[in-house]
Amino acid sequence: MTNELNNDQLLQIHLTNYRLAFDAMRAYHSSEIEHKKDMITILNGIFVSIITVFAGITYCIVTKDYDKYNWFIFLFILAVASLYIIMILRLWKNSKHKIASDNARYEQFREECKKEREYLRLNTFFGPGPTYWEMSSADRQGAGHKVTRSIVDGYSTVLISIIVCLSIFSLALLSVKLNYLHI
Repeated sequence: MTNELNNDQLLQIHLTNYRLAFDAMRAYHSSEIEHKKDMITILNGIFVSIITVFAGITYCIVTKDYDKYNWFIFLFILAVASLYIIMILRLWKNSKHKIASDNARYEQFREECKKEREYLRLNTFFGPGPTYWEMSSADRQGAGHKVTRSIVDGYSTVLISIIVCLSIFSLALLSVKLNYLHI
């Protein structure tokens, strides 16, 4: 009888700790979701800015009003492209760090819960077979942090590609204009 009461107490302690760990993991998961939304909003703003700036550059290249500034426009294209790429790479790096640190904390809570179950010998209460707590983080298919990371990676890569393409287009257009003007 004492053993059963003891097991019930151990199970109750574990369930209380499990609830705390679950709430903490939920908070980190929510943080990851909010971070993804914020990062996409920032990248959307950068995208609109890129299009606007390069539209302005194209306008300056094709109009005669700015012919005396052609070499400045050349330097401006290089500077703008470099600044955008540096900004996106910094945001990308910080985002990857945030996602990784949230996931590491999430994994820490999962491991603590797993070890507590082992220490209290509670695995017998949950039946045979591997549970979520016994899986390695690499085995968890479609883990949220992997999806979030791939979204941010993909969007950042696309933006950098757009900057490179628009820079090449602008420089080519400027080159054609300079050849036409024989400058």
